[in-house]
Amino acid sequence: MSRRAFLAVLVSGLLAAANSIEAQQTPRPYVIGYLGQGSKSDELAPGKDLPTLLKNLRVLGYVEGQNLTVNARFADRRPEDLSALRRNW
Repeated sequence: MSRRAFLAVLVSGLLAAANSIEAQQTPRPYVIGYLGQGSKSDELAPGKDLPTLLKNLRVLGYVEGQNLTVNARFADRRPEDLSALRRNW
């Protein structure tokens, strides 16, 4: 086997291995940040914004814990705290 043929086989084998390894990696989940003005129990009640958002995202194929992470913070009815919650993300 010539040197060029050997290098061609070696490079193609390395590329195939790299593609195989790349295909096996699980994708990172999407991350959504949610700031709510109310308390946690108020904001997570059915019909509120966050549960409705999560329900609509599920319809589109984004499931919390599988391919979606939700970082939710709540101001407990103190809107002046929203800016601090946002900064400390």
